[in-house]
Amino acid sequence: MKAAWTKLAQSDQLKRSSHSSSVVDSAAYLFGGELQPRQPRDNDVFRLDLARMSASSEVQLLQCKGSPPTPRVGSATCALKGKIYLFSGRGGEAMAPIDEAGCLWVLDPSTTTWSSIKPTGVFPQARSYHSMTSDGEDTIYMHAGCPEKGRLRDLWAFSVAKCEMNGFDGKTEQGGALDVYDPAKDSWASIEFAADGKQGPGARSVAALLPVSVDGAASLLTLFGESDPSSLGHQGAGKMLSDVWMYSLDDGKWAQIVAEGGEVPDGRGWFDADVSARVSEFCGAALSKHSHAEMAEIRRKLVIVGDGACGKTCLLIVFSKGTFPEVYVPTVFENYVADVEVDGKHVELALWDTAGQEDYDRLRPLSYPDSHVILICFAVDSPDSLDNVQEKWISEVLHFCQGLPIILVGCKKDLRYDQKTIEELHKTSQKPVTPEQAEDVRKKIGAQKYLECSAKTNEGVREVFEHATRAALLTRKKEKKKCLIL
Repeated sequence: MKAAWTKLAQSDQLKRSSHSSSVVDSAAYLFGGELQPRQPRDNDVFRLDLARMSASSEVQLLQCKGSPPTPRVGSATCALKGKIYLFSGRGGEAMAPIDEAGCLWVLDPSTTTWSSIKPTGVFPQARSYHSMTSDGEDTIYMHAGCPEKGRLRDLWAFSVAKCEMNGFDGKTEQGGALDVYDPAKDSWASIEFAADGKQGPGARSVAALLPVSVDGAASLLTLFGESDPSSLGHQGAGKMLSDVWMYSLDDGKWAQIVAEGGEVPDGRGWFDADVSARVSEFCGAALSKHSHAEMAEIRRKLVIVGDGACGKTCLLIVFSKGTFPEVYVPTVFENYVADVEVDGKHVELALWDTAGQEDYDRLRPLSYPDSHVILICFAVDSPDSLDNVQEKWISEVLHFCQGLPIILVGCKKDLRYDQKTIEELHKTSQKPVTPEQAEDVRKKIGAQKYLECSAKTNEGVREVFEHATRAALLTRKKEKKKCLIL
């Protein structure tokens, strides 16, 4: 499997290791870490806008309110419902685990405010270099780490609503196994593999393990880390690894990711990484959709593009969820999955929504790899959005998706004869787009078909995706799958 790296930012402020990072919406937040061994650098919070990705992207130092955590290294964070939670770490004069009686620090990016939560009962001991994640609802999980001496293998669950910690014993191996915890059964299991660098990644520490999805298939990604640790411990560095591996939950096999083109990061350990629920979904549907993969015989990927507010998101939501969103929320990136039955074939269709605003022109191309069909949308009540099909969208699609079938879709069909819409357009000497005008554009851009629909009335919605699925099934399969990883 091949991949490409994209540098997001370069700043002296970001030079550090043993820090933590979490993603909320379309921004990454970085805290803590060290530049010199055993010397916490600061307790600042840095924000990086993932929507404006380039090597010259601005790194924003947040002016946070409230009482922040003290400077520390080796802390862990995770995001849950728009907030970032942090536990413990190592700091102070003795560079010992910071004991705060189980306190969880909470950063609310929407208000740039720090606060803290203390559990009402038992709590885990202070530690560093542990791992944290959440279930996306109420529970934060924390596992392992380094106390004052030795290593831990415990697992704790914290209920945000109840402010309660619960701990469990666990089992660990050092390389050659994936350890899996099932919250429903409250049990551990191990999946063994050959940690030989050929059939699977070699044994390592201080690496990253992240959930991703490729073409709708749920996977795990591990990258970098340290092998052959230094005899100096935290004062020195061992052998830093630069390899990246992906584990498919479908077939239970590892595949090494081969980077191609562009700049490649140096080997490293003692770092942090996170997955954006929006940005990183260029790799496929969310892991929660894994059950669809088990049901479908065939998987296909559809990407939808067009001007902002032209009706793309409403169209996808109505088709995949059956409800019409009454409130407009601009999309950065979003994924949906729908099961489509066409011509006797059961197809899992991954639906990739994209942002139409110019601010996201650099980021949007990450959605295109491994696509099978493209929908270019415009709004019937916006002649300008049809003009942009010719002036902007077709050139971008042809550049990144050469040879793929294209379907031109007119959204908001119900507004063509809406009197208020007609009056508003008349003020600028415009009229709603006619089917004939749209058909002319279809011919000019070489789209396979022109279809109209109304997400509000549901008219024509299913026809759009049934036709798109048929077109996707005719797309010639690529020899090798590629996933562009940010």
